Amino acid sequence: MTTKKQKSRSMIYVKLESLESLARLACNFDYTSASILCAGFGSTQRIFVVVESIGDSPIAYYINVPGKESLISYTYPDSPGQNENAHFVKSAEHDQGVSSMAIIHIEGMAFSGASKVPKSSIHWIRLSSANDVVTAAIRKSAGTESLCNLYSFSFNGKSVICGFDLIDELGSESKLLYYAISSDQNGAKFARYKYSENKVDFTDCIGEHSYMYAKIIPLAEPFPFFNMPD
Repeated sequence: MTTKKQKSRSMIYVKLESLESLARLACNFDYTSASILCAGFGSTQRIFVVVESIGDSPIAYYINVPGKESLISYTYPDSPGQNENAHFVKSAEHDQGVSSMAIIHIEGMAFSGASKVPKSSIHWIRLSSANDVVTAAIRKSAGTESLCNLYSFSFNGKSVICGFDLIDELGSESKLLYYAISSDQNGAKFARYKYSENKVDFTDCIGEHSYMYAKIIPLAEPFPFFNMPD
């Protein structure tokens, strides 16, 4: 008797800049985190986080590592001058400002790389400035009571900052990617907005309570579906 081979699900792989980028993306800064998954890819292990999908294809933000790991210890910067750090550990660490995130291992690999994202599945909307992208992200975060994810990468020599589905009133069946050309963030880990002054700026820590924050996740390469249409 033969069994029908299960068809793998397509996934859009997006490489992150570092383990710190992955930890910052996964961390909810409230002792919880998104699921961190791991599967074998040839001689390496691919660790990834899924927080969005385009159509039926999840976006997997990943890094490759040589071997199997079980936990990530992430020290997040909650005061000026504090260093961000992420590293693999064997047992959980419980220090102040440290999040220990378990890695879930998938046996085999049931996800293939999506060869192409249909043009009808995603649209790009350019905003005037990085400040507008951050403001939209903060307003979305206020409604969901969670930190919004923004992504940064270099495209044709220009720095891009962007986020998905930031403006609910413009929602559609297609995924909407809001982006702007930016020269302001300078490698910052977070963007923040101060309502009392209507002020947007960029920072490397997340502890000042008079601000609302969004995470900035640097990518090692642009989104494979991004082409800056205008």
